[in-house]
Amino acid sequence: MVFRPIPDANTRTLALEKGEIDFTFDLPYAEIERLQKVPGVEIELYPVPRIYRLEMNMSREPFRDPKVRQALNYAIDRSGIVRSVLHGSGEPAIGPFMPGTPWRNQDIESIYQYDPDKARTLLSEAGWVDKNGDGVREKDGIPFAITIMTWASRPGMPPMAEALQAQFREVGIEAQVQILEYGAIYDRVKRGDWDMVLATFQTSNPYKYLLNVYGSGGSQNVAGYSNAAVDKLLAEAAVTADLEKRYGIYRQIQEIVTRDTPVINLACYKVAVGRRAYVKGFRFNPNAHDLHTNPEMTVEK
Repeated sequence: MVFRPIPDANTRTLALEKGEIDFTFDLPYAEIERLQKVPGVEIELYPVPRIYRLEMNMSREPFRDPKVRQALNYAIDRSGIVRSVLHGSGEPAIGPFMPGTPWRNQDIESIYQYDPDKARTLLSEAGWVDKNGDGVREKDGIPFAITIMTWASRPGMPPMAEALQAQFREVGIEAQVQILEYGAIYDRVKRGDWDMVLATFQTSNPYKYLLNVYGSGGSQNVAGYSNAAVDKLLAEAAVTADLEKRYGIYRQIQEIVTRDTPVINLACYKVAVGRRAYVKGFRFNPNAHDLHTNPEMTVEK
């Protein structure tokens, strides 16, 4: 068995189509329908516990203001992104957890429905107004201009960043998109030299995810978010043995952090698995989808 690293999703697609590789993950969603018609190629889509999310640097303006963060939520057409960018390979999401998980708070899914007029109202209330008519809001003479960084190995993220750029422009926010390597992005995050990062992370362990992303000092809490009520509930969840009670605590946390919105969740992830038809016996593992093969796999040429 030979493992060949191919970071670019389009290159992976071409290699699979030509028969240069036998098996791969994370193919571009726009290519799925075409690839399904290629003789000898099999494409399968699997939902996974992974979320597309937009991280914000709350240590700088304009992201300190909760009205601005809420406005950004209302400015995003999640359903449109799933339909047009992910080509149906996803699920619009306000919270971080995939449908069907028992700890998911379904009630929060109605909080930030797409409403650009409400986004404009909130931005105006926060003092961001287009005074010179150039289409970009400003405050104290500073334009609302931000940068969204993302990486290309997850094929949905660059076009999703471009869709966000266009949707933000509709409410008076100028966004620049930068496609960088993962390591370079988080080096800038560590230095505090960033505005927003479009990312995707696994959510299969609800306690670990909530603690790391929303707990004070959490390992993925790049926003710098801190809420004493959330920290107290996390501590309570850690010592609660009754599953339903613990899941109820997780749902309370989701309610609080959705209102505070230090992270903007966008859509639940689906992974496209591509293989030559002679590759048999693959069993999908949703917790390790881009690293996982299984011993039952065979090549039957």
